[in-house]
Amino acid sequence: MKNVSRFLPQSLSVQLLSRALVLFAALLLLTGAIQYTVMRQFMYHYTASTLSRQIRAIPQQTWAGLVQSPSSKDSAQSLSQILQPDTSLILISSAGQVIWRYTGPGPKGANRIPELSSLTYENMLMSGPRPDEFFVTTVASGQSDLVVLHRLGPPGGSIGLVQMDTSLRPIRDMLRRTLWTYLLGASVTLVIGVATYLPLLRKTLSPLSKMIVLLEQTDVDNLSERLSDTSGPSEVRRLARSYNEMLVRIRTSFVAEQTLREKMRQFLADASHELRTPLTSIHGFIEVLRRGAASHPGQLDMALSSMQSESERLARLVNDLLTLTNSPACSNGFIAWKALAIANMAVPAWGFPS
Repeated sequence: MKNVSRFLPQSLSVQLLSRALVLFAALLLLTGAIQYTVMRQFMYHYTASTLSRQIRAIPQQTWAGLVQSPSSKDSAQSLSQILQPDTSLILISSAGQVIWRYTGPGPKGANRIPELSSLTYENMLMSGPRPDEFFVTTVASGQSDLVVLHRLGPPGGSIGLVQMDTSLRPIRDMLRRTLWTYLLGASVTLVIGVATYLPLLRKTLSPLSKMIVLLEQTDVDNLSERLSDTSGPSEVRRLARSYNEMLVRIRTSFVAEQTLREKMRQFLADASHELRTPLTSIHGFIEVLRRGAASHPGQLDMALSSMQSESERLARLVNDLLTLTNSPACSNGFIAWKALAIANMAVPAWGFPS
């Protein structure tokens, strides 16, 4: 039952394990998200640079010939030998108009050739040095393409634009496979982490388990036993030290309570004896008077004097007891109550002033 209670929801082991799992899983997910984002951007940039290199590998004369004569078959044939499959190409004039299209072999259809906005084309045709730019756009079929724009002509002017694009489906398929592989690896890592963490967690919490066993066995008879405060984590050592100090205070209070009770018993015995002596004397004189001493003036006077002396002594004792009940020195409530009870029994019987 104790082993089962260690893994209840309220158990410290379960709380530490669950929080560690949540933190570890969050770190793995964050790492996966960062890795996926970085890899995607890298693949996009790498693909864009590859397309840009393909464009730059084609001689400027070929591009100039296409701009001047878009229907030239020689230029189109030379391009078909250079371009890779599943790519398309658009040639835009310096006026921003599409003057030539080309679709390479592969699953890409002519209806998948994307066209950007005229404002994008106009910005690229502006004078001044313009680096190649790439965009991610969605074509008519709903799939995504990577588009690269390259300006033709000298740095100070432009004769047109070349737009080359390719499908992002292979890249995204590769990223998806990589993501699933990472998730599988993260799951395996998480399982291995749990299997490794559980023994470490039990070993870390073993001082607390031993402490709990000792605490459950602690009672009045073994207050002198102490927990070890020299081993284990610092928090466990502090807890053991605090518990040992608490045991010292409890034992000191218990010993003081026992001493006080012993003094109480001795005090009650002494008080009872002191009250019994004058009462016995008075009772004896009353018996003497009943047997005839009252008819002898000398014996009567002696008996009355002795009774008065003993009654005065009894009155002083009662007054002392009543004073003791109100004294700050009488800190124990039970002692005060017993003293007050003895005094109250004596006062109504003899009519002594309080």
